[in-house]
Amino acid sequence: MRIFYYKVRLINSSLTKYYPKRKGGSYMDKKILLILLLFFFQSSIVLAEETTVWVSVDCDNVVSNTVRVYLNEDLEHTFTFTGATNCNGSFKTSALVDGVNTFRFGTGSNSATDADNATLYYVNFSLKNPTDPEITGTTLSWAAGAGSPSGYTVFWDENSYTDSDSENATETELDLAGLNLANGSYFIIVSPRDGDGYYGKSLKFKVATLNGDIRIIKGTAVKVIILRKKR
Repeated sequence: MRIFYYKVRLINSSLTKYYPKRKGGSYMDKKILLILLLFFFQSSIVLAEETTVWVSVDCDNVVSNTVRVYLNEDLEHTFTFTGATNCNGSFKTSALVDGVNTFRFGTGSNSATDADNATLYYVNFSLKNPTDPEITGTTLSWAAGAGSPSGYTVFWDENSYTDSDSENATETELDLAGLNLANGSYFIIVSPRDGDGYYGKSLKFKVATLNGDIRIIKGTAVKVIILRKKR
């Protein structure tokens, strides 16, 4: 007797099953097959959100051009800056957990001690990034992300990695006229914050201003983590 097989190959899995053709000429019930597929897919998925973290440190404090980033006490990433005057960079991580995460920058030459000597930075990963920034007239508005923030801080600077000036907002808008921006382009970061002063995941984008007319540069909006001290 000849036996026929129906071959199902699961994406992202090395598991392959062969199902014999039923007597009478029909393959196994499609509903049963769908249930099996869903079961194996769910068992292979890792529920972790990959996030970009931006880092900016004072190069004068960096030893041997090395900066170590510790996340919740574990070494997460190491930067090497070759002859740099601005020690800025970014990396991706899937190790952030809901709630407040603690970061340390190790800028010393001894990896066993520089985590103890580094400044603490935080991010409340339960506060998701704002979305859909718009400018109407001079009013910047955005849509709130998940996590029920108690307010927002809007940072801006001409440099992509810094945010030397800031304004606070309790609602999802801010009048940019009060910033007195000169003609040029600026990076703007909208950061939600909780009631304890911890910032969450931010929205970063670029604007151009000319004689009081302020517009968002299309395609520049990104979701980022900007490491900061507690507010």
